[in-house]
Amino acid sequence: MITQQQQQQQIDQYHDQGFLLIEDIFTKEEIHLMNKELPSILEDDSPRKVKESNGEIRSYYGAHQVNDIYKRLSSKKKLIDPVMQILESKVYIHQTKINFKKALRGEWWEWHQDYPYWKIEDGMTSPRVISVMIYLDDVTEFNGPLMVIPGSHKSGIASFDDKQKFTSNVEKATWTGANLKYTIDRSILKKGFEEDNVISVPGKAGSALFFHGNIFHASNCNISPFDRKTYIVTYNSVNNVLDRVEKERPEYLSERDVTPIIPLDDTTFYTQLENSI
Repeated sequence: MITQQQQQQQIDQYHDQGFLLIEDIFTKEEIHLMNKELPSILEDDSPRKVKESNGEIRSYYGAHQVNDIYKRLSSKKKLIDPVMQILESKVYIHQTKINFKKALRGEWWEWHQDYPYWKIEDGMTSPRVISVMIYLDDVTEFNGPLMVIPGSHKSGIASFDDKQKFTSNVEKATWTGANLKYTIDRSILKKGFEEDNVISVPGKAGSALFFHGNIFHASNCNISPFDRKTYIVTYNSVNNVLDRVEKERPEYLSERDVTPIIPLDDTTFYTQLENSI
């Protein structure tokens, strides 16, 4: 158990840096449960499953909507409590995705911010939203760890490169593939690199990385012989309602049911698990 002072230090770090890594937040048993469910989840050939140009699986969206283990683990008290502390409100799940980087095959994610997608495509009114990346494998310097520019979330929404300016009809650009619709202009990125203010965030399986919707982030290709899988849950404040948009995205990309999550403690979680077996 950490002290109240340590909790406040973590919250302060998140607000200052735009991210916070907490190791060992999930047990080996919980990580095993999530990995064990993947084969049955990936039998689904719906648009939820996105593939790389090389044929490998890149992402699977909305696992919590189709799989009970992922749904319940996304509601664990040890995730929800810190998220509610930071956002100062109850929360619901806006989006989830499992990201895959196959050994020696997994491709990159360009430098981007997440919030512009939710603002432009989903009508999210403010960046009062947090994503939590759960490490399903050990994440190393070599298998495509998330890279971030600490403090970049304070800049708000960055300007975009010339071909992508805040438009929703960019030819061949996507929300989910390697050719992202909204990426960050090179001139803005140069400052972070010139100031040596770019870091990667490796960690052991079971770690959880909390990060702001406006932080600049990217990940490289997996050049290692080890797979790298992560499960990302995006929690939105129930007070940060979505405006109506001309064309709503599918619910596996943008959930509009804002019913607050009821946090599950370990006792309730494992009791429900035993009852479902």
